[in-house]
Amino acid sequence: MQKLLNYLKNHSVLAYIKINSASEILEFSANLNKYLGLNNNIISDFRSIIWIEDIAKMEAFISNLIKNGYASGELEMNAISDKYQKMHFEGFTDEENPDEFIVYVGNTENEIFSDNLVTVCKDDFQLNFAKVFNGLYFEFDENLQVLEILGSSLDFLGVNEDLLFNKSYSINNFLSDEDLEKFKFLHNYQNISKNLTKNIFLFQKKDGTKFWVQELLQLIDQKDKKTILALFFNIDSYKRELDQIRESKKQILELTNHLELTRENERKDMAREIHDEIGHALTSLKLDINLLVKKKFLRDDKLVERLNEMQKHIEDTIRMLQRISAQLRPSILDHFGLIAALEWQAREFQRQTSVRCKYSLPDEDLELTENKTVAVFRIFQEILTNITRHSQASRVDVILTVESNILDLKVSDNGIGIKKEDLDNPKSLGLLGMKERANLVEGNLTINSILNIGTTVHLIMPTI
Repeated sequence: MQKLLNYLKNHSVLAYIKINSASEILEFSANLNKYLGLNNNIISDFRSIIWIEDIAKMEAFISNLIKNGYASGELEMNAISDKYQKMHFEGFTDEENPDEFIVYVGNTENEIFSDNLVTVCKDDFQLNFAKVFNGLYFEFDENLQVLEILGSSLDFLGVNEDLLFNKSYSINNFLSDEDLEKFKFLHNYQNISKNLTKNIFLFQKKDGTKFWVQELLQLIDQKDKKTILALFFNIDSYKRELDQIRESKKQILELTNHLELTRENERKDMAREIHDEIGHALTSLKLDINLLVKKKFLRDDKLVERLNEMQKHIEDTIRMLQRISAQLRPSILDHFGLIAALEWQAREFQRQTSVRCKYSLPDEDLELTENKTVAVFRIFQEILTNITRHSQASRVDVILTVESNILDLKVSDNGIGIKKEDLDNPKSLGLLGMKERANLVEGNLTINSILNIGTTVHLIMPTI
């Protein structure tokens, strides 16, 4: 590695900077001044050579470099006479010193393919090249036959370099079935641009291991000779993390839509209940009052009878309002705390479903933040709702303990259980909603289920 850097330091058109995780510059190539025109002594920190409005992008570049071992992007640098120049950066972990990073700097990405650099990286530099770029450099002819290789094909593809020069063999042999036709189309020399283009493919090593690769591709057309230049980087960990982030965003969007739909359905049910039950009760009271106004001279016994009926309507209406209010948020949660609210909910569940619900709760209430109190209660409600709708259970057991500032809630039923594919299905938004609610309060929710035996939902959450 150092031998390669020593050469690049003074001879390559491609500048480089060696930095640590604190963005301190450890060394750099002399031709960096070709872009900056600065005195060597004052280049000590990466931030000092980046335009101030690009500092945030630079810090993101460093963060990606530390996390993924690779990063690329464009940043504006302080250049000669206080002018700014947009430069392309490619950064890699120094495998000999994992806490240090090599960042290549060029006017454009095309400089990564400079003839000077390619000429340098021969024989003794091949393994060093692989360490710098974490990939392979190829020169192909028009038929994708290999003319030149830089890097370790054994590490990257799992085969010796000699095999790649075999005319009966091709780089196509390392493409996954999913990307083979795409690769062939993009590498037909008639489709390759003379400007640098980026592609992403799923490769497959000889042993069957699949991994994601980013390619920088360019066609060089000189003196009736067409040469295809390609640089492949292993971006497998970065790509998989990116896919996970995209899947998480998709799940969050679906969950948000599900919650909005659930909220709208609750509003619709509540509006219908208010209209049908409370509206009916108030209308009945209005008719009773009108009747009393019209019949001013009712006998005392008839008047008392009518007033008793009106009082009963009023009491029924109050109970309906209390029930609707409790569905929105039980007042017992605010007035008496989480333990009392869980006990009330368990009793209500048993009363409404006739499913025996046995619970073991702490004698004293818990000192939790409002967010955590509401989260535990809503998760408990959702568990009981799912049991009512799906489990066909005849028994539910609830155990809540607190030890060493850890809340431990287990709710088990003896129902029909949940299929594994339903547990793992990202479309199971009710289950996903409970897990997300637990995550928001630094908790963890797991669901274990055995078909025709039952299901246990387990919530663990710090109380402080």
